[in-house]
Amino acid sequence: MYVTSLSHPGILTLAEINMLRSEEFVWLFDSVIENNQSIATRVAHDRPFSSVQNLKYRFHHYLFMLNDHGKKDIIMRYPDFIGKLVEQESCSTATDTKPDPEYESMTSQQRDKLAKYNDS
Repeated sequence: MYVTSLSHPGILTLAEINMLRSEEFVWLFDSVIENNQSIATRVAHDRPFSSVQNLKYRFHHYLFMLNDHGKKDIIMRYPDFIGKLVEQESCSTATDTKPDPEYESMTSQQRDKLAKYNDS
């Protein structure tokens, strides 16, 4: 998809963002939260935005309003981040003797996949 209604190719004003068709808005902004079209679709319904800060706030709002399953889904889309969390957790085990219940509940396949992402 290519947005054809721009006054300057590649640069959008807030007014132009507010006038985008919903599918154009989703196409343009779905990568804000790791290719999550559902959040971009919800934010598209909040137009018109009064400012760039208001646009950013809407994405933050929907991200933080997700239930635990939705948040976990977003986090699972960032394997590098997960690997760093696991590294930090393993480094802190010297002072914290309780194992992480989420890590402990992972299958061996999930742990192997996590290790693979962590090594790359």
